[in-house]
Amino acid sequence: EYYQHRARLQESLNINIGLYALQRCIEALLYQQKHPEQTVHVPFADSKLTLLLKDALGGGTRTTVLICASLQPADAGESIQSLRFGEACSRVA
Repeated sequence: EYYQHRARLQESLNINIGLYALQRCIEALLYQQKHPEQTVHVPFADSKLTLLLKDALGGGTRTTVLICASLQPADAGESIQSLRFGEACSRVA
């Protein structure tokens, strides 16, 4: 039971690291859009997730981001953060 719990925690950690790397890439792409005269490093190599999505995020493609939110008051903070992330993704051209 201990090892199963530990494996789930490690999986959650890996997912969160990938999502954080994706957030940093989105922020860098938005900054690049606002300041086209500057060279901006987009950290695609920071996770496997962002490496897989590199062409979809940085190229001339259309990408859909699906956000799942909860109506439960206990989940309000996480739902708001998810919606803000989705909004940031929608601003990337």
